[in-house]
Amino acid sequence: MLTTRGHGTDNLWRFDSELSNIHHLVLSLQTEKAYAALSKIKTNEYHKLYVQSLCETLDALISEDEVRFAAIEAKFRARFKTLEEQSPGPEVLFLQAELNLQRGFNFLSHGQEFNAVWAIRSAYNFTQECLNKYPNFIPIKKTSGVIEVMIGSVPDKYHWFMSLLGMKGSVITGQKQLEELRQSQSSLSIEANILYFTIKGFINQQIDEASKGFQELLKQNPDNRLILFLAINMLVKNSQSEEALKLITSLDHHAEGLPIPYIDYLRGEILLQRGD
Repeated sequence: MLTTRGHGTDNLWRFDSELSNIHHLVLSLQTEKAYAALSKIKTNEYHKLYVQSLCETLDALISEDEVRFAAIEAKFRARFKTLEEQSPGPEVLFLQAELNLQRGFNFLSHGQEFNAVWAIRSAYNFTQECLNKYPNFIPIKKTSGVIEVMIGSVPDKYHWFMSLLGMKGSVITGQKQLEELRQSQSSLSIEANILYFTIKGFINQQIDEASKGFQELLKQNPDNRLILFLAINMLVKNSQSEEALKLITSLDHHAEGLPIPYIDYLRGEILLQRGD
Protein backbone atom coordinates (compact mmCIF):
# COMPACT_ATOMS: atom_id res chain seq x y z
CA MET A 1 0.00 0.00 0.00
CA LEU A 2 1.34 3.41 -0.98
CA THR A 3 1.39 6.01 1.77
CA THR A 4 1.49 9.80 1.36
CA ARG A 5 2.73 10.59 4.88
CA GLY A 6 0.42 13.55 5.17
CA HIS A 7 -3.21 14.61 5.16
CA GLY A 8 -5.12 15.74 2.11
CA THR A 9 -3.88 16.35 -1.42
CA ASP A 10 -1.00 18.67 -2.21
CA ASN A 11 -2.32 20.44 -5.33
CA LEU A 12 1.14 21.84 -6.12
CA TRP A 13 3.27 18.78 -5.42
CA ARG A 14 6.31 20.06 -3.56
CA PHE A 15 8.95 17.46 -2.80
CA ASP A 16 10.86 17.48 0.48
CA SER A 17 14.47 18.69 0.28
CA GLU A 18 15.98 15.22 0.01
CA LEU A 19 13.72 14.12 -2.83
CA SER A 20 14.22 17.50 -4.54
CA ASN A 21 17.95 16.81 -4.63
CA ILE A 22 17.32 13.38 -6.15
CA HIS A 23 14.93 14.90 -8.71
CA HIS A 24 17.71 17.29 -9.76
CA LEU A 25 20.11 14.34 -10.09
CA VAL A 26 17.60 12.63 -12.39
CA LEU A 27 17.21 15.74 -14.56
CA SER A 28 20.98 16.04 -14.70
CA LEU A 29 21.05 12.46 -16.05
CA GLN A 30 22.97 11.16 -13.03
CA THR A 31 20.72 8.13 -12.81
CA GLU A 32 23.03 5.78 -10.91
CA LYS A 33 23.40 8.30 -8.07
CA ALA A 34 19.64 8.84 -8.13
CA TYR A 35 18.91 5.09 -7.91
CA ALA A 36 21.23 4.75 -4.90
CA ALA A 37 19.62 7.69 -3.10
CA LEU A 38 16.06 6.53 -3.90
CA SER A 39 16.76 3.12 -2.34
CA LYS A 40 17.41 4.78 1.04
CA ILE A 41 14.91 7.62 1.22
CA LYS A 42 11.69 7.67 3.26
CA THR A 43 9.25 10.19 1.82
CA ASN A 44 5.81 10.65 0.25
CA GLU A 45 5.44 7.43 -1.73
CA TYR A 46 3.52 9.03 -4.61
CA HIS A 47 6.30 11.59 -5.04
CA LYS A 48 8.94 8.88 -4.83
CA LEU A 49 7.17 6.67 -7.38
CA TYR A 50 7.05 9.59 -9.82
CA VAL A 51 10.77 10.40 -9.49
CA GLN A 52 11.77 6.73 -9.67
CA SER A 53 9.74 6.14 -12.83
CA LEU A 54 11.11 9.31 -14.44
CA CYS A 55 14.65 8.18 -13.62
CA GLU A 56 14.10 4.76 -15.20
CA THR A 57 12.45 6.24 -18.28
CA LEU A 58 15.25 8.73 -18.97
CA ASP A 59 17.75 5.93 -18.38
CA ALA A 60 16.03 3.66 -20.91
CA LEU A 61 15.47 6.40 -23.51
CA ILE A 62 19.04 7.69 -23.48
CA SER A 63 20.87 4.37 -23.09
CA GLU A 64 18.58 2.61 -25.65
CA ASP A 65 19.37 -0.57 -23.73
CA GLU A 66 16.97 -3.46 -24.55
CA VAL A 67 17.66 -5.22 -21.24
CA ARG A 68 16.85 -2.07 -19.25
CA PHE A 69 13.74 -1.52 -21.37
CA ALA A 70 12.44 -5.03 -20.57
CA ALA A 71 13.12 -4.61 -16.83
CA ILE A 72 11.42 -1.20 -16.74
CA GLU A 73 8.41 -2.51 -18.68
CA ALA A 74 7.91 -5.14 -15.97
CA LYS A 75 8.04 -2.39 -13.32
CA PHE A 76 5.46 -0.33 -15.22
CA ARG A 77 3.01 -3.24 -15.15
CA ALA A 78 3.56 -3.80 -11.42
CA ARG A 79 3.07 -0.11 -10.65
CA PHE A 80 -0.14 0.10 -12.66
CA LYS A 81 -1.49 -2.81 -10.61
CA THR A 82 -0.49 -1.07 -7.37
CA LEU A 83 -2.10 2.21 -8.45
CA GLU A 84 -5.35 0.44 -9.35
CA GLU A 85 -5.55 -0.75 -5.73
CA GLN A 86 -5.31 2.80 -4.30
CA SER A 87 -8.18 5.04 -3.26
CA PRO A 88 -9.17 7.19 -6.25
CA GLY A 89 -7.91 10.76 -6.27
CA PRO A 90 -5.93 13.32 -8.28
CA GLU A 91 -2.51 11.90 -7.41
CA VAL A 92 -3.44 8.38 -8.50
CA LEU A 93 -4.96 9.64 -11.78
CA PHE A 94 -1.91 11.82 -12.42
CA LEU A 95 0.50 8.93 -11.86
CA GLN A 96 -1.58 6.62 -14.06
CA ALA A 97 -1.51 9.27 -16.81
CA GLU A 98 2.17 10.13 -16.43
CA LEU A 99 3.40 6.53 -16.26
CA ASN A 100 1.39 5.61 -19.35
CA LEU A 101 2.92 8.57 -21.20
CA GLN A 102 6.43 7.55 -20.14
CA ARG A 103 5.66 3.99 -21.21
CA GLY A 104 4.50 5.30 -24.58
CA PHE A 105 7.81 7.10 -25.12
CA ASN A 106 9.67 3.91 -24.22
CA PHE A 107 7.64 1.93 -26.77
CA LEU A 108 8.27 4.57 -29.45
CA SER A 109 12.02 4.49 -28.87
CA HIS A 110 12.02 0.73 -29.43
CA GLY A 111 9.90 0.80 -32.57
CA GLN A 112 6.71 -0.53 -30.94
CA GLU A 113 4.35 2.04 -32.48
CA PHE A 114 1.12 0.14 -31.85
CA ASN A 115 1.86 -0.33 -28.13
CA ALA A 116 2.98 3.31 -27.94
CA VAL A 117 -0.31 4.59 -29.37
CA TRP A 118 -2.38 2.62 -26.85
CA ALA A 119 -0.20 3.70 -23.93
CA ILE A 120 -0.52 7.36 -24.97
CA ARG A 121 -4.28 6.93 -25.46
CA SER A 122 -4.52 5.57 -21.88
CA ALA A 123 -2.47 8.55 -20.67
CA TYR A 124 -4.85 10.89 -22.52
CA ASN A 125 -7.94 9.32 -20.93
CA PHE A 126 -6.51 9.45 -17.38
CA THR A 127 -5.41 13.03 -17.99
CA GLN A 128 -8.87 14.13 -19.13
CA GLU A 129 -10.48 12.46 -16.12
CA CYS A 130 -8.07 14.19 -13.74
CA LEU A 131 -8.57 17.60 -15.39
CA ASN A 132 -12.35 17.24 -15.24
CA LYS A 133 -12.54 16.04 -11.65
CA TYR A 134 -9.63 17.99 -10.13
CA PRO A 135 -9.00 21.16 -12.21
CA ASN A 136 -6.90 22.72 -9.43
CA PHE A 137 -4.39 19.87 -9.35
CA ILE A 138 -1.36 21.54 -10.97
CA PRO A 139 0.95 18.53 -11.76
CA ILE A 140 -1.49 17.12 -14.35
CA LYS A 141 -0.75 20.23 -16.45
CA LYS A 142 2.62 18.67 -17.29
CA THR A 143 1.21 15.43 -18.68
CA SER A 144 -1.69 17.17 -20.36
CA GLY A 145 0.56 19.86 -21.83
CA VAL A 146 2.84 17.30 -23.43
CA ILE A 147 -0.07 15.26 -24.85
CA GLU A 148 -1.83 18.39 -26.16
CA VAL A 149 1.34 19.41 -28.02
CA MET A 150 1.96 15.89 -29.33
CA ILE A 151 -1.55 15.53 -30.76
CA GLY A 152 -1.77 19.16 -31.85
CA SER A 153 1.42 18.87 -33.91
CA VAL A 154 0.27 15.74 -35.78
CA PRO A 155 -0.02 16.57 -39.53
CA ASP A 156 -3.54 17.32 -40.77
CA LYS A 157 -3.70 14.19 -42.90
CA TYR A 158 -3.56 12.05 -39.73
CA HIS A 159 -6.22 13.94 -37.75
CA TRP A 160 -8.82 11.34 -38.75
CA PHE A 161 -6.75 8.73 -36.90
CA MET A 162 -6.59 10.87 -33.74
CA SER A 163 -10.36 11.40 -33.95
CA LEU A 164 -10.85 7.67 -34.34
CA LEU A 165 -8.93 7.17 -31.09
CA GLY A 166 -11.03 9.85 -29.39
CA MET A 167 -8.09 12.24 -28.92
CA LYS A 168 -7.77 15.90 -29.79
CA GLY A 169 -5.07 18.39 -28.92
CA SER A 170 -3.67 21.87 -29.47
CA VAL A 171 -0.09 23.13 -29.31
CA ILE A 172 -1.36 26.47 -27.96
CA THR A 173 -3.39 24.79 -25.20
CA GLY A 174 -0.44 22.58 -24.29
CA GLN A 175 1.89 25.56 -24.00
CA LYS A 176 -0.61 27.39 -21.79
CA GLN A 177 -0.79 24.40 -19.45
CA LEU A 178 2.99 24.15 -19.24
CA GLU A 179 3.16 27.91 -18.68
CA GLU A 180 0.80 27.57 -15.71
CA LEU A 181 2.95 24.82 -14.22
CA ARG A 182 6.28 26.55 -14.84
CA GLN A 183 5.05 29.73 -13.14
CA SER A 184 3.90 27.75 -10.07
CA GLN A 185 5.81 26.73 -6.95
CA SER A 186 5.51 23.04 -7.85
CA SER A 187 8.60 20.83 -7.78
CA LEU A 188 7.68 19.94 -11.38
CA SER A 189 8.11 23.55 -12.56
CA ILE A 190 11.69 22.87 -13.72
CA GLU A 191 10.41 20.07 -15.99
CA ALA A 192 7.72 22.40 -17.32
CA ASN A 193 10.41 24.98 -18.14
CA ILE A 194 12.50 22.40 -19.99
CA LEU A 195 9.48 21.15 -21.95
CA TYR A 196 8.21 24.68 -22.67
CA PHE A 197 11.42 25.85 -24.34
CA THR A 198 11.95 22.51 -26.09
CA ILE A 199 8.54 22.92 -27.72
CA LYS A 200 9.30 26.56 -28.56
CA GLY A 201 12.48 25.55 -30.37
CA PHE A 202 11.80 22.18 -31.95
CA ILE A 203 8.06 22.40 -32.74
CA ASN A 204 7.27 26.13 -33.05
CA GLN A 205 10.71 26.88 -34.55
CA GLN A 206 10.98 29.94 -32.27
CA ILE A 207 14.66 29.19 -32.01
CA ASP A 208 15.94 32.53 -30.73
CA GLU A 209 13.38 32.64 -27.91
CA ALA A 210 14.15 29.02 -27.00
CA SER A 211 17.91 29.68 -26.99
CA LYS A 212 17.48 32.61 -24.62
CA GLY A 213 15.12 30.56 -22.46
CA PHE A 214 17.59 27.72 -22.03
CA GLN A 215 20.41 30.16 -21.27
CA GLU A 216 18.26 31.68 -18.51
CA LEU A 217 17.54 28.20 -17.14
CA LEU A 218 21.29 27.52 -17.06
CA LYS A 219 21.84 30.56 -14.85
CA GLN A 220 19.66 28.85 -12.24
CA ASN A 221 20.91 25.30 -12.99
CA PRO A 222 24.49 25.65 -14.32
CA ASP A 223 25.39 21.99 -13.71
CA ASN A 224 22.26 20.42 -15.18
CA ARG A 225 23.41 18.14 -18.00
CA LEU A 226 20.00 17.81 -19.66
CA ILE A 227 19.56 21.61 -19.86
CA LEU A 228 23.16 21.94 -21.10
CA PHE A 229 22.47 19.38 -23.83
CA LEU A 230 19.25 21.08 -24.97
CA ALA A 231 20.84 24.55 -24.83
CA ILE A 232 23.73 23.35 -27.00
CA ASN A 233 21.30 21.96 -29.58
CA MET A 234 19.29 25.18 -29.64
CA LEU A 235 22.35 27.42 -29.94
CA VAL A 236 23.63 25.37 -32.88
CA LYS A 237 20.20 25.70 -34.56
CA ASN A 238 20.37 29.46 -33.85
CA SER A 239 23.80 29.80 -35.56
CA GLN A 240 25.50 30.54 -32.23
CA SER A 241 28.15 27.87 -32.58
CA GLU A 242 30.80 29.62 -30.48
CA GLU A 243 28.40 29.89 -27.55
CA ALA A 244 27.45 26.25 -28.06
CA LEU A 245 31.11 25.21 -27.98
CA LYS A 246 31.56 26.96 -24.62
CA LEU A 247 28.64 24.95 -23.22
CA ILE A 248 30.09 21.74 -24.66
CA THR A 249 33.26 22.48 -22.70
CA SER A 250 31.12 23.02 -19.59
CA LEU A 251 29.38 19.69 -20.26
CA ASP A 252 32.82 18.04 -20.52
CA HIS A 253 33.49 19.24 -16.97
CA HIS A 254 30.25 17.63 -15.78
CA ALA A 255 30.69 14.25 -17.41
CA GLU A 256 29.34 12.15 -14.56
CA GLY A 257 26.10 10.43 -15.52
CA LEU A 258 24.58 8.93 -18.66
CA PRO A 259 26.84 9.36 -21.70
CA ILE A 260 25.53 11.66 -24.47
CA PRO A 261 27.29 10.54 -27.68
CA TYR A 262 25.40 13.07 -29.84
CA ILE A 263 27.45 15.85 -28.24
CA ASP A 264 30.56 14.51 -29.98
CA TYR A 265 28.77 14.86 -33.32
CA LEU A 266 27.76 18.47 -32.54
CA ARG A 267 31.33 19.24 -31.43
CA GLY A 268 32.63 17.88 -34.75
CA GLU A 269 30.10 19.93 -36.72
CA ILE A 270 31.10 23.15 -34.94
CA LEU A 271 34.82 22.49 -35.36
CA LEU A 272 34.26 21.72 -39.04
CA GLN A 273 32.48 25.05 -39.48
CA ARG A 274 35.50 26.77 -37.91
CA GLY A 275 37.85 24.90 -40.24
CA ASP A 276 39.47 23.30 -37.19
